Amino acid sequence: MFNQLVYDVTQLVVVKYPLIGFLVPASLMAVGLFGVVYYRADFIRFIVALELCLLATNLYLLIGGVLLAVPAVSVQVYVPLVLTIAACEAAVGLGLVSVSYWRAGTTKLEHFENLKG
Repeated sequence: MFNQLVYDVTQLVVVKYPLIGFLVPASLMAVGLFGVVYYRADFIRFIVALELCLLATNLYLLIGGVLLAVPAVSVQVYVPLVLTIAACEAAVGLGLVSVSYWRAGTTKLEHFENLKG
């Protein structure tokens, strides 16, 4: 029942109105890129903006797979791959933030020079 509901919504939004299917990830990508450019000094906000960009990429993959009638298996291989890369990036980034906060007492990127071993 739930699978049929998801399929119906996907067919309605993505196939019938493909512009809506591309506007949502485009707006997420725009907000993410704005955050990457604007919040370069604050590392936590930078990571969140980068995560938005990666999630928008996932949505583009899914919507493109539905519109181009790509077999679902090939799209289902790339989406977890991108999510894994995003999780690794967040883990490394938050580790750097915690070490920076422990040493310098701040999460600003200008203090990351002190992390050189």
